[in-house]
Amino acid sequence: MSIEILMPALSPTMTEGTLVKWRKKEGDDIKPGDLIADVETDKAIMEIEAADYGVLGKILVNDGTTGVKVGELLAVILEEGESLDKAVTQGKVANLPHAPLKETRPNCCNENHSQCSASPEMSRDYVACCNSATRMVPGILDQRTSGKDPNTRIFASPLARAIATQNNLDILFSNISGSGPNGRIMKDDILKFVNTKNTQGSNFNADKGNENKRPEEILPISPMRRVIAERLTYSKQTAPHFYLTTEYDVDDLLVLRAKLNEVAKIESKQDVKISITDVIIKAIGLSLEKVPAMKVSWKNDHIVQYSHSDIAIAINIEAGLVTPVIQDIAKKTLFEISQELKILVQRAKNKQLNQKELQGGSLTLSNLGMFDVDNCYSIINPPQSTILAVGSVKKRPIVKGDCVVAANTMFVTLSCDHRVIDGAVAAQFLHFMRQYLEVPALLFV
Repeated sequence: MSIEILMPALSPTMTEGTLVKWRKKEGDDIKPGDLIADVETDKAIMEIEAADYGVLGKILVNDGTTGVKVGELLAVILEEGESLDKAVTQGKVANLPHAPLKETRPNCCNENHSQCSASPEMSRDYVACCNSATRMVPGILDQRTSGKDPNTRIFASPLARAIATQNNLDILFSNISGSGPNGRIMKDDILKFVNTKNTQGSNFNADKGNENKRPEEILPISPMRRVIAERLTYSKQTAPHFYLTTEYDVDDLLVLRAKLNEVAKIESKQDVKISITDVIIKAIGLSLEKVPAMKVSWKNDHIVQYSHSDIAIAINIEAGLVTPVIQDIAKKTLFEISQELKILVQRAKNKQLNQKELQGGSLTLSNLGMFDVDNCYSIINPPQSTILAVGSVKKRPIVKGDCVVAANTMFVTLSCDHRVIDGAVAAQFLHFMRQYLEVPALLFV
């Protein structure tokens, strides 16, 4: 029996992905454990493994195809001796492409076509009804016949069709030339057509005496950016945020950090550096242990209480933000935290994070200090209930005793979900953070 390879859900938030490339080609033998394709999710690039023996009979989604929905058919693996025609005939494969069929328009019984069905000479992929246009395999062919020869085929990539829709373009009637294989319309073809159209429109307006506007560039929405938009919009709309801001004196922390780096360099004979972020992560882990009521999340009909202090770290990459997790921080040394964070940052930039590294976390840390930001109010990253935003360390005037002195200080703002965390609990957490950051020797007690 043939095996369908579907777009997998490789992360809890994934609804669609990009087929980056096939590692196997049609006709190749497949065995369990073989890496057959690379898929880009909203967070990283991951591999699809084969689970059984067979031959890669048909690839339905080409390299570089974006917007592939979870569960969509990617390819078909055939058993030894099984033919592709046999698999299609027996109905084992739902969406295999086939020869175009003559359009049939059965009589419709009502407006919503509830009694319409495919006639025997029509395949289940090719149901035409009343005035609706005939279609072929989703993602491979976009065919419309209204006012055109019914046999007219317009090949276009999913991303090209999506951009065309955003710009109210009908691919069939726009006479767009495709630069892809067999004249397939690609993303760049649509963008070039739109930009040319906008430029012509601007020149026409200029001739009319109106302002000559520059054409806007249309950028496709990446899977990562789409998920960020959806999740943070959901968070802001559903979680009642409240914010607590405080300022920490970190003079002693900077002194201790410098000494630790000197010792590390001498002992390891390497340039091992503890960063301020490393120290903050350790302080967060210990503070969460002191205030376990902060290690919670809202799950609609119940509250989840986490046992460990796992922290997600917001890392900026070219495509957006990812939040890999450092687990059980309270039990790790500063050097272990520093080494693990460096590895996660590098893996994030190379899009090599795995599912385990992206799951969990009772709090997110967003450190914008390196961007010369004094303070910010971050949006909670679901399903977590808190996010700590950290600003730059700067010389500021503070009161010590009866004197105003210059000290290195740092503002932090804690965003909390009021459904599960109250202000007093959050304030208690920030109090312990102050102890660990202003008296950093406590980090080692």
